[in-house]
Amino acid sequence: MSLTPAPTTVVIPTHDTRRFATLAATVEAVRAQSCPPAEVIVVVDHNPALYQRIRAELDGVTVLENAFARGVSGNRNTGARHAATPIVVFLDDDIRVTPQWLSRLTAPLADDSVIGAGAAIVPHWQTGRPGWLPEEFLWTAGGSYRGMPTRTAVVRNVWSATMAVRREVFLAVGGFRTGFGKVGDRSRPEDTELCLRMSRGGGHWVYVPQATVEHEVPAGRSTYRYFLTRCYNEGRGKIGMRRVLAAEAPCLDAERGYLTRTLPRAVRRDISRALRGDGTVYALRAGSILAGVAAAGLGAAVELLAAASRSGHRADHHTADLDSADPHSADLHSADLHSAELHSADPDGVGLRDAVAGASPQAPEEHLPALVADVELTEPLPAIAAATPDGRRIERAWLLIRVCTEPVGSVLLPVGPQGLSSADLAQAVWTELGDELRRRGVRARFPAGADEPAFTRDGPSPYLLRRAEVLRDAPPITVVICTREHPTELARCLESVLDQHHPASRVLVVDNAPRGDATREVAARAATRGPVEYLPAPRPGLSHARNVAVAAAPGEYLAWIDDDEVADPYWVAELARAFVDHPDADVVSGVIVPGELTTDAQLLFEEFGGHSKGRGFTPAVFAPATAHRQSPLYPLPPFGTGGNMAFRPGVIERIGGFDTALGAGSPAMGSEDTLAFTQVLLGGGTIVYHPGALVRHYHRRDLAGLRRQLVGYGTGLTAAYTSLLHREPALLLPLLRLAPTALRDLRRPDGPRLAGLGEDFPRDLLTANRRGMLHGPRAYLRGRRMARST
Repeated sequence: MSLTPAPTTVVIPTHDTRRFATLAATVEAVRAQSCPPAEVIVVVDHNPALYQRIRAELDGVTVLENAFARGVSGNRNTGARHAATPIVVFLDDDIRVTPQWLSRLTAPLADDSVIGAGAAIVPHWQTGRPGWLPEEFLWTAGGSYRGMPTRTAVVRNVWSATMAVRREVFLAVGGFRTGFGKVGDRSRPEDTELCLRMSRGGGHWVYVPQATVEHEVPAGRSTYRYFLTRCYNEGRGKIGMRRVLAAEAPCLDAERGYLTRTLPRAVRRDISRALRGDGTVYALRAGSILAGVAAAGLGAAVELLAAASRSGHRADHHTADLDSADPHSADLHSADLHSAELHSADPDGVGLRDAVAGASPQAPEEHLPALVADVELTEPLPAIAAATPDGRRIERAWLLIRVCTEPVGSVLLPVGPQGLSSADLAQAVWTELGDELRRRGVRARFPAGADEPAFTRDGPSPYLLRRAEVLRDAPPITVVICTREHPTELARCLESVLDQHHPASRVLVVDNAPRGDATREVAARAATRGPVEYLPAPRPGLSHARNVAVAAAPGEYLAWIDDDEVADPYWVAELARAFVDHPDADVVSGVIVPGELTTDAQLLFEEFGGHSKGRGFTPAVFAPATAHRQSPLYPLPPFGTGGNMAFRPGVIERIGGFDTALGAGSPAMGSEDTLAFTQVLLGGGTIVYHPGALVRHYHRRDLAGLRRQLVGYGTGLTAAYTSLLHREPALLLPLLRLAPTALRDLRRPDGPRLAGLGEDFPRDLLTANRRGMLHGPRAYLRGRRMARST
């Protein structure tokens, strides 16, 4: 147990300019605490006018803009990520606090087993409390209600209107669930849901009635209409909470006790008082209890029906018949790819430099969905213009953030009509990736001048030192590029491979079922610059091409990159680093980021998860000892991707090569890489995910191509499972055990497949992906027949 409470940061979310006066009073009261916080942060929810007013008129506070989607959950998460203290306190902008509020609220956190605390809330009515409102329903006005503890006590959850949390635990569970809390007129119990997730690790919450605050209740919230609407929303919200928490058994126990014990006692009490002649007010209160329960029950029923309707709609929504596509004619890459445009990312971040301030802010006829570029934080940050030099309006900026060349994360930022200043860029990066940057010894300085770094770190970079140490005695690596009739893309890929900081020992260009000499000629030109060799693979199909490369390079480390990708200058060096740092690694995989986002279809693919599907920029090791965290049979997020993987000598041969009934050019359309990773893990091997090994992929530009790609993902996944069962029928039982998890992930809005999708994401793309899954087993069997006949 700590001797004294830890330093605190108070985060106040706000969104409405009309509440500026109450916000200012709240801020002043917080700063006047007997034990003042280290920092007060006000986070504005997508309201530029209010943001500017607070910056101009409120002194002594840090003002941030919500870095997430609209809603109070994103506001609070933004503030917590920026905070630097171990304790973060959330406080609504219409709360009145006493001078001792903060010290009393945070006192229980001196006990290390306490992960959070909440205060008692007394409604402050503008027009007086309605006589018909029972004390058991004061929660509808944002106040503590009868039935809650009257002394400091351990509870299931507290309210976010005045809540203290351990920042480390809060961030570890991902903070408030964005999109689940209060957004406009919609309300969901984001605070209860957060408390349940945070307490999974064994800590507990404490309710502190002595830390009393007052909550403003405007006249509009004193009406019977508002009361019933609030009860209805609560019913919907609690069912929604149960769904996002995967229907955990205890998640609604408190509500059951409230419905079965607290409210029946209240009804009996008020009816008894009414019968004794104490007035009609108690009869009205008893009636209000029944009406509130009925409204909540109606909301719960509507939420259940809505969930069932959404599932049915997704199941019934059809796309084009999968069998209409001819798998025999599929190239290694089914969509035509184009060379990079001026504003796509390149290894030096040229695209970003070309979009700096000075371009016209006028909105042209065409738009650029997202500028893609690198940002090195040890250099001065540029501003991002509102338009490209050729007049296209830049709507967003997708930025790969690096520290001393190490990729640490990405941010997707809106670009307003005036562009994005370097100071705003620095603030957004710190808000989104502050924890990762602190771990690397990076400090932020705001505001920063245009010609000086906004971020600093002391001393030499351990990341660069270790790379240099590894490269003094790194294993030689052979790079393999399998291609089919994409000479322009191949030339671009080869150029990036030959420009590596640590060159490959040789580069194998595998020409799959060639129709002409274009690929051979590109390889011959590249061979004048480096060790490039040409290998024909007559049988069509990516797996056939991969196996040709394996046979031609026995005993060599093999690194694979697709022809529609560009290798980062440090890609080969970082693959070598991972093999040296992990002597047991059989496979090293890396991250794949977008090379451009010039069309809406490309941006939708990133929204779907891109190639990493949520794996992100956190290193990971997968081995028999980690199977309890992620089963080798459940590659979500994926263990790696075929467009960025490397194998230690002999590993591919040990698993029998790549399955020729899988992969591009087969009816299964993909997943030969997924199957190979699973086979390695099932055989007791180790896969290392190392985000420092980075490549850029040029996604399909058209919606039809994206739809075919998602069909292929679904088809390939279940085809790979079919291959596994064909090889090892005994795997059927463990796969059946995983089936409920897979079904939940397919449907859960917060699951790994749907969590990143906006409301406007085309649902027919999800349907196409799922229909592909139904097609997979038949596609695999068809592919086996084809493989035997050729």
